[in-house]
Amino acid sequence: MTHHDSCNLTRNGGLLEEPRIVLHAVAEDFREMYPNREENYCCGGGGGIVAVAEWEDRRLEAGQPKANQIKTTGAQIVVAACDNCRIQLSELSEHYNLRNL
Repeated sequence: MTHHDSCNLTRNGGLLEEPRIVLHAVAEDFREMYPNREENYCCGGGGGIVAVAEWEDRRLEAGQPKANQIKTTGAQIVVAACDNCRIQLSELSEHYNLRNL
């Protein structure tokens, strides 16, 4: 399991350690992404752009660094608190074949 630091919740909301405390308590194998916290890569779906169909190709391209970051962890589960990020991460997972690590 790994954790995606959603831009708004992390940079604007200051939620840095709270998700990690919970995930370390429930995950048998928590794997941190690097960089993380305020320096974490954006998933590419922020600001609601994930809902704009004509931007799909651009979003998937913008999310490639995040997909690579996830793949590097080897984690099978990515946790994110933001709905926009969860949708984008799901699409990145399918597009970049992250389900078959």
